[in-house]
Amino acid sequence: MTRAVKRYLINFRPFLIVALAVAAAVFCAYAYALIRPLGIACFCMVAAVCAAAFCVFTVKLLGNKSGLRKVMTCFLSLALSISAFATAAVGIDSWSAEAVGGRREISGRVCAVDVRSGGAKIDLDGVTLDGGNVDGVLRINITASDVNIAESVRCGDRLKLSAFVTAIKPIDGNMPNGTAYRTGIRFYASARSDNIKIEFGKPKLIERFSSALKTLLVGNMGERYGNIAYSMLTGDKHSLDTDITDVFSAAGLGHIMAVSGLHIGFLAALIAIVLCKTRRSIRFAVISVAVAAYCVVADFSPSIVRAAIMTEISSFSLLIGSRRDLLSSLCCAFSLILAVKPFYMFEPGFLMSFGAIFGIAAFAGGFSRALKKIRAGRQLSDAVGVSAAVNIGILPSQIYFFHTVQVFSLIVNTVMIPYISVAFVILLLCSAIGALPFCGAALTVPKYLLMPIDYISRGIAAVPYATFTV
Repeated sequence: MTRAVKRYLINFRPFLIVALAVAAAVFCAYAYALIRPLGIACFCMVAAVCAAAFCVFTVKLLGNKSGLRKVMTCFLSLALSISAFATAAVGIDSWSAEAVGGRREISGRVCAVDVRSGGAKIDLDGVTLDGGNVDGVLRINITASDVNIAESVRCGDRLKLSAFVTAIKPIDGNMPNGTAYRTGIRFYASARSDNIKIEFGKPKLIERFSSALKTLLVGNMGERYGNIAYSMLTGDKHSLDTDITDVFSAAGLGHIMAVSGLHIGFLAALIAIVLCKTRRSIRFAVISVAVAAYCVVADFSPSIVRAAIMTEISSFSLLIGSRRDLLSSLCCAFSLILAVKPFYMFEPGFLMSFGAIFGIAAFAGGFSRALKKIRAGRQLSDAVGVSAAVNIGILPSQIYFFHTVQVFSLIVNTVMIPYISVAFVILLLCSAIGALPFCGAALTVPKYLLMPIDYISRGIAAVPYATFTV
């Protein structure tokens, strides 16, 4: 006799429970930022539920009964939710304590320069205000008439100036400032060039690498396509003109400018192909090192960290011969990131990155099977299914934060993603080859591959009603 397998309508994976507990802790921290006693009381209830469940399942486990998975689920839920709430509360208190404005004597090290929009923006870290150290980044806004000084400033230089400083509130209009939290920008200042003193300094190693990569790409691919290629590789949009970002966003291809799972997946697959004859443990080690290095280059953006964690889980599953589960690895990444950076919960890039993968996990299979039933073909069904699922997953965040919908996004991504995938892999390979002496001409190949993407994006953006406001 064969043993009947009990099936459930919904399989609540352990990390899904952990993710829900951590999300609850983040919302408790949000309540703490508004009304501290309320936030503390709410979190105590969440922690009490996790602790009680942990005790109950531990007692059952000690009674020689099964339940180790439940015990570990409750333990992780308690530990990571405590980490998320405590980190958020400490951050809110320290941020609020530094929320001071007025005219200040400013000193800081240049960590980013943005000259895209007529004027310029210079970001400083290691900031001192009136001689006192403060946490976070200060952004200096410079008018278009003074933009020349921004073009002469490089990362690593130190600026001194006197300007009126505006502190950013951690909670703005009852909503956490997720973007400021991600970028670390806590202060704004406006200044004229004649009020800024520059002390030339030495950039960090990663800044020198990024500058050399950008110089290599722009020098061999031209200003427009070199900056597009640099943004595709690193996710850094500081050098992109606003017309480029607007065109790609209107066409529904703005996501290729943000380093995410698409890029990490290509990198891991490329390494796996190159090392296909080696042992799994060696491939896992090399992929882990390469993914970690890519996270450093991409400045640990939420999407790249999410993709890196999921790639590590997938690679480790292959190493030990375990079953891979997209939703479980997604919830694991969600929980780990929010335990360290809790207010990413309110950041558009974080929500859209996780929304896209959740859409794939929840809807892609259903769409694909439905299309196969009407004989749409396996490859077309899978491509349309994934594209539709991603669009559904990111739609709520897109409407809430940006109030726009790209009409042709589904069609464009279904058709273009395979081509963009090939173009990215070739760009990655040619960038490595082009860095060799006298081999910069190799970057001519990805330049011509990027041209069709650019032309198609401009053509779609010019179509009436390509985007509409919600």
